[in-house]
Amino acid sequence: MDMSERLVLDTAERIFREHVTPALRERAAAGEFPQALWSALEAQGLFAVTDPELGLPAALPFELLKLAGRFAVPLPLAETLLATRWLEATPAEPTTIGLGPSAGAVLAPWGQQFTAVLRVSQPVPEAAAGTTDRIERIGVTATVPAEHGLALEPLSTVEGRVQDELVVPDACAELALSRAALMSGALETVLELALRYASEREQFGRPLSRFQAIQHQIAVLAAEVAAAQMATAGAIAAFGAPGWPEAAAAAKIRAGEAAGIVSELAHQVHGAMGYTREHELHQFTLRLLRWRDEYGHEAEWQRWLGDRLLDRGAEQCWAFITDGGAAAGSEQNHRAATGTQEP
Repeated sequence: MDMSERLVLDTAERIFREHVTPALRERAAAGEFPQALWSALEAQGLFAVTDPELGLPAALPFELLKLAGRFAVPLPLAETLLATRWLEATPAEPTTIGLGPSAGAVLAPWGQQFTAVLRVSQPVPEAAAGTTDRIERIGVTATVPAEHGLALEPLSTVEGRVQDELVVPDACAELALSRAALMSGALETVLELALRYASEREQFGRPLSRFQAIQHQIAVLAAEVAAAQMATAGAIAAFGAPGWPEAAAAAKIRAGEAAGIVSELAHQVHGAMGYTREHELHQFTLRLLRWRDEYGHEAEWQRWLGDRLLDRGAEQCWAFITDGGAAAGSEQNHRAATGTQEP
């Protein structure tokens, strides 16, 4: 990681530590937009890190999202950063990403705060990562509050006029990787919370961490977190290389699986305290469960990834698994382009 990347991440972490608290997340869940936090990020130019003129690494936004996940930042950072990337410049008006059928209303987080929305109509694996996705840019004319369930931040149903259309290769995979990055960061914090609680809380005169059952739960929890982080780190490192959508799918699958297991075990380690609103654990675990389902549940990505593996054939199976599809994909594409046959 070079100095410019480190500077961006250090600046973001300083802002998150200063502004993001359990109380801020609670106010956001009640519908209060964290304007001071947004303004601080905007003032430091962090929404512009995807601007190609800055020359920053293409994968840097996903590293920034891992950091945001660690703090459970109650802002649509992933939507804002990807919208900026897809527009290939810092947008002149605040723009986010929303889901909705073509020619229909769009559901967007904090939609009432934005004047433009990029409508994604097929954000799940059926949108065939590896193809070109067409995304409409909509000028917002009206917003209506929507039921947000586990969202923890308000969702809005957005209506407006189509202003133009974007062509975004592998938009589905980018959305999935954004959620894997957020989950990776949040999983790390959940592990830290469980370790801290188990070492500080005493039962029968000794810390919880001395009980074998708790040790076992934390060991499983730590293994799940490590696996999710490794898969996500690999996908971020592969971003932009041949076969990266397969790596993104694997990251979304592994992080999603870990989200369910880790959330359950962390609440068990915390006991009754972990199920109260007074403790911040739920602010992370509820987000993990939401991000797990967004932009393709792991079951959907598993089917998609299995289909890709079957398409490669038995001869390319090992290269596909060990190289994340990059080597197999490159060789197959070369044969297709040159007309050569399998040796």
